[in-house]
Amino acid sequence: MIVSELTAGAIASGLASMGKTRGGFERMASRRKSVDLYQGVGLHDEVAKYFAADLLREVTVDALPVAGKVIDARYSVYRGAPARAFETETDPALFGNLDAVLPNLERLTGLLGTQGLIVTLNAEDEVATPSALHFVLLTEFEPVFVGSDPEPLGVAYPLFSHVAHDAKDQEWEVWTDTVRYRCTGGGFIMGEIEEHGYGRMPVLFAHRGSQLGSSWWRPPAQDVLDAQLTYNVLGTQHNAGLLFQALGQPVATGSMETDKLQLGPNRVVEMRDPQSRFEMIAPPGNLAQLMDAQRWKMDALCFRYGIKAKWADAGGATSGEHQRILEIELSNSVEADFARWGHFERELNEVCRAVAERHGLRGVGALTGINFVEPNVPLSEAEKMARWEKEYQMGLASKADYYRMRDPDISDEAIQAKMEAVAAERSADVTAPPVREPGLAALLAAPVV
Repeated sequence: MIVSELTAGAIASGLASMGKTRGGFERMASRRKSVDLYQGVGLHDEVAKYFAADLLREVTVDALPVAGKVIDARYSVYRGAPARAFETETDPALFGNLDAVLPNLERLTGLLGTQGLIVTLNAEDEVATPSALHFVLLTEFEPVFVGSDPEPLGVAYPLFSHVAHDAKDQEWEVWTDTVRYRCTGGGFIMGEIEEHGYGRMPVLFAHRGSQLGSSWWRPPAQDVLDAQLTYNVLGTQHNAGLLFQALGQPVATGSMETDKLQLGPNRVVEMRDPQSRFEMIAPPGNLAQLMDAQRWKMDALCFRYGIKAKWADAGGATSGEHQRILEIELSNSVEADFARWGHFERELNEVCRAVAERHGLRGVGALTGINFVEPNVPLSEAEKMARWEKEYQMGLASKADYYRMRDPDISDEAIQAKMEAVAAERSADVTAPPVREPGLAALLAAPVV
């Protein structure tokens, strides 16, 4: 939405015009549908559109959300919480649900091209004292541009309601760099216009890549959703082929005892005419070709995103080093995303500090560095042990590192207790009195049994 000035009246009028022309609503509906299909919601109905109702009463419809697997594998910078360094001592608990939200933010950014994030507090009640920041994904929204400024200076997003509204009755939340208020889709401003005092919008936008065209919105990953649909349509066709080729089509010629055949292993079809024939004919077709087409579609999609598709019958296990070679392109792509998400983290920290300071939430320091988890292929137990032994011999690892390798969540106290127990046991074995063979005198004095 483009307005001539950043005022409440201009934005409210812009929302009213958008509701009349339906501009913007189509984009929101498309984004909502993409998120649903990514999760597999509504996928069954999308696939069923390609088949006749009579067929669907006899076969099952494939609705495997393979798009989620591709998106989650490709956009995995936040597969582990990054290590953040701050200018002053900062309690990680102040950031609330941040590390739980960021993986989904990255994935939806990869899926939709552009995604929003709201920074708020974990206590909306003004009487309650907030103890941490709170982060909310913003998928359906309308950016507000002023004149020819290339970046949005405001944002409006619809508020959820259990009651179905016309466009003019829909309530919207509006944020700019200075104020916050609510209005209806009909252009009516609700309540007072509040100056939030943050100095900027508490809403950030994440983009999958740089802006290459005239549109501020980055293009969605429609190819992933299209490939998911094709994969499941082919899978449903395979289900139908299995059914019909397994049972076959009964064909009878000539005169029979009845016109109503009852088929079954315990029933006999009686033929009157010696020239009559009864047989089961399977329809032509190669089911393996359908499976190959499914795999080709997914392999082509994975190639597009630098992912190696792994199939159940692909053969035996390979070494960790071999897996790293196969997935080097994916690792390079994920590492290339570090710079973009590092920039986002710095901007996010500025918003967090502004919101925290405005509401008296002290102790959120300035971000000075961030270290993302490097992409890696898990090692086998033998590979882990060999690597630790080599590092230990070279003086690059300690015995405590061995316990952390076996159990990443183990505490320092537990490690110390294990090391003390091992040391005590080894000490007991070393200092135990030696076993002596009895002398000749002792043998002669022993009673004879």
